[in-house]
Amino acid sequence: MIVKKKKDTFDGYTVELLWGDLAAIHRALKADHADPESDRIFASLSWYMDNVPKPGEDEEQASKADKAEKEAKDSGEEGRDTSKIGKEVPSKEVDRFLPPPSPRFKKSVLPRA
Repeated sequence: MIVKKKKDTFDGYTVELLWGDLAAIHRALKADHADPESDRIFASLSWYMDNVPKPGEDEEQASKADKAEKEAKDSGEEGRDTSKIGKEVPSKEVDRFLPPPSPRFKKSVLPRA
């Protein structure tokens, strides 16, 4: 994870995360996103995780697949299998992208504001 302050901004930051970092934050927010800010971040993060290429996917291939799916919908043909959209990903599938737990902490939890 890399966090940098944006120049000439009061509260602007640039963050670079690994997919595993995003998955961990997403799971934590999914468990508890009761306040409006957490709810907004959870919704945004969910959208990005559904719409950006996954680890190992080529951006060009992903955009070609999305374009082909859109064309198939426009022509009335079926595109990609959408039966799993909106269904929860098994945690074992997501956990393989996570780094091993830190020996300093027994359980990682996002701090609450």
